[in-house]
Amino acid sequence: MCGHAQDTAQSMPEDISAVVFSMCGSVLYSSFIAVCVSLMMEMDQERVRYMGQVHRLNHYMGRRQVPLEIRNRAREYMEMQWDHQGGYDPDPRHPPPPATTAPPTDSPVLASTARFQFRSPHGAPSL
Repeated sequence: MCGHAQDTAQSMPEDISAVVFSMCGSVLYSSFIAVCVSLMMEMDQERVRYMGQVHRLNHYMGRRQVPLEIRNRAREYMEMQWDHQGGYDPDPRHPPPPATTAPPTDSPVLASTARFQFRSPHGAPSL
């Protein structure tokens, strides 16, 4: 049955095992292809989301007549952020955890000044 006339099976259990192994190989190969296609589609989806953000930013700055120098700086910032994240746009619904946590304070004065001591993960002051 299997083997293309090269060392064909001599008994029924050998035929069954050959068919089972062939089917398992086909399933593994197809699942590998499915995972590869899924990863490529996900990467493309992130790129499309990024390009949409750039397009919306360009449209907004054009409507508000933002000076060209500031437009270029905003685009460079978005490109730098994209490169820094390795071409990955994190889901805004799940922001990364803060780099540091604020110490517990009992005094309202300490609580109001403590927020200026910590910086966001990208180095910009947090508000």
